[in-house]
Amino acid sequence: MSSRSLSAYLLFIGMCIYCEALAQDTLLTAPVQLHLENIPLRQAIDTLSKQVNTGFAYDAGSLPLDSLVRIDARETPLRQLLYQLLAAHDVDVSLFMDQIVISRSTRHQPLQEEQVRIRGMVTDADSGEPLPYVNISIVGEPVGSTTNAEGQYEFRLPARYRGRPLTFSSIGYASAHLAVPLADTLADLRLSTTDIRLPEVKVMAIPARVIINRMLANRHRNYLQSDVLLEAFLRETIRQDSQYVEVSEAVIDILKPAYTNNYQFEKVRFVKGRKSSTVAQMNLVKFRLQGGPYYFSRMDVARYLDFFPDKDAPEVYQYAFAGYDYQHGRTLYKIAFKPIDDNGELLYEGELAIDGESYALVSVDFRMTRPTLRQSRKYLIRKDTRQAKATPFFAIYHIDYRPFHDRWVLNRIKGEIKVRIRDRQQRLTSHFEAVTEMVVTDFRPADGQRLKYAETFKPDYVLSEKIDAFDARFWDNYNVIQPDEDLEKAMKKRF
Repeated sequence: MSSRSLSAYLLFIGMCIYCEALAQDTLLTAPVQLHLENIPLRQAIDTLSKQVNTGFAYDAGSLPLDSLVRIDARETPLRQLLYQLLAAHDVDVSLFMDQIVISRSTRHQPLQEEQVRIRGMVTDADSGEPLPYVNISIVGEPVGSTTNAEGQYEFRLPARYRGRPLTFSSIGYASAHLAVPLADTLADLRLSTTDIRLPEVKVMAIPARVIINRMLANRHRNYLQSDVLLEAFLRETIRQDSQYVEVSEAVIDILKPAYTNNYQFEKVRFVKGRKSSTVAQMNLVKFRLQGGPYYFSRMDVARYLDFFPDKDAPEVYQYAFAGYDYQHGRTLYKIAFKPIDDNGELLYEGELAIDGESYALVSVDFRMTRPTLRQSRKYLIRKDTRQAKATPFFAIYHIDYRPFHDRWVLNRIKGEIKVRIRDRQQRLTSHFEAVTEMVVTDFRPADGQRLKYAETFKPDYVLSEKIDAFDARFWDNYNVIQPDEDLEKAMKKRF
């Protein structure tokens, strides 16, 4: 995949017709007449799917698909029939993207017995200023989280992690450690800046291109070489003239192929979500984000090698050594990159952070170049209106990875786009700011699991149009990015 894959963080601007909620309610309450005797659960679900002409999405590992079941439904509402059929398995039934989703229920799980919740704030030890986007993890374990833009965090951990060291790390700071407590705890931490002192043997002038080549040569050693299933939290927010007008949140599963597998792409499955589309009323246009989960699952520079040289194609970027940094107790090389010929095509500039020992890519910050921004309507605007003209004027992104044993795992992605809307008839101007952020909170080996095409999130889907509002306790068993103060106030009004 070329760097053009990163352009697919698309905006959808135009008139939207909302007609899905009624259709969903009608489907789940539709009467079903069906009689089946002693057939596998898998076959029963397939039979129901054909009868109601709707796909089913579920985690094959969470249901005993080979167990024998019996159905005797006489004008029974579909939702009621499914709850009866799966009564022993404590599941939730909902409808998402014209599919019936069967997911693990969180309503009856005793949180205190199963989880420990730690929350607080991380600040700079010298200035006292909050530190945004600090990585939080347990060394050698797949779980992870992050602080928000205001340094606040909340991390829920299984009870089996009690006593294990929790690590807080941020570029330019020495890591801090905290033992996972026995019970829910409020813990504020301070991180100290670190002077980078490399061992003398490592202090040597290394050309930027040599570091880039070493990253490419060691990629197979630094990233997972088998398929994994990532669990991630994703939030999309839209602000118009600094006021929140839409918030959507979701937990998603991402089936990520091995980093050396060049023939398969990531697939995304919706788990659960909630939204508030009435935080405040939009003016001038209906502003939508298209394909967020789908495209964000593929924004993985370490896998697709965007911004790195391709031996089979002309070189696009030039590189320069930009100094050292420090994170995870390790020294990082900073490599600046920019286009060789900034001709207005879809090009970026930014900085790579590469581990000084393993030569793994640890993070990348990048933005559209000025010539690209001037041409960005054709890349970022999928649909426009005749009355209003949309002009993007800001596009910036961040991707980072966290250590896991001797490998590195995708950790956090953030994209931010700002668009100026000019109403030609009313001669009014409005500014929209769209932010999508995703953090990987857990992962496990895929063990041959596959996601059916019918249950995956598609590139033309708009997340905010595809999810219903769930009860607030939905998030009780999931790690999320804590909302900042302004967003939290807006959410409390509407969620």
